[in-house]
Amino acid sequence: MFAVLAGSGASIDALANSGSGSDAALTGGLIAVMVLAFIAMFLVLIWAVSTWYKAANKQVDTGTLEIMDFLSFKNVAGLMAVYVLSTLVITLGFILLVIPGLFAAFFFTWMPAVKAVRPELSVGETFGASIEVAKKNVGVTILVAVLISVLYAVLSFTLVGMLVFPALNTLILVLFVRRTLGLRG
Repeated sequence: MFAVLAGSGASIDALANSGSGSDAALTGGLIAVMVLAFIAMFLVLIWAVSTWYKAANKQVDTGTLEIMDFLSFKNVAGLMAVYVLSTLVITLGFILLVIPGLFAAFFFTWMPAVKAVRPELSVGETFGASIEVAKKNVGVTILVAVLISVLYAVLSFTLVGMLVFPALNTLILVLFVRRTLGLRG
């Protein structure tokens, strides 16, 4: 995503410096296309992450997994909304100060997994269930967060590790939430 934006930035800069009026309109058009492309890539990203959570929950629940589980659009909108809201709350917490960000991460990291495990919950109920998951086993919650951080630190050094980490992360979160909420798996 960044390579596309960086590559197109040079052509926009060249057009802007050429000085002709039609080029300025073309520059505005290119910027609009870049914004639309960025929005499309963002939507594809949150859709992909949401399907990973659904697929991880299905795999834990049934023991089976198919490629179509990662290409499904069915019942993903709520999970996408929860993922965006939890990420936004955690990010805003870190922007405000580090301490609120740590508390937000402690309580709301579990939201997408909670929504994947219990899709009938509303967004507000998912916030409450995520807080319940975090408070039920504080020590284990911290241990799982440290495990995920260590896995990320170790696996982020290789391309294969960067491709494997999202699957492990979603699977660990779904397993933890299912166990905490007393579901099979």
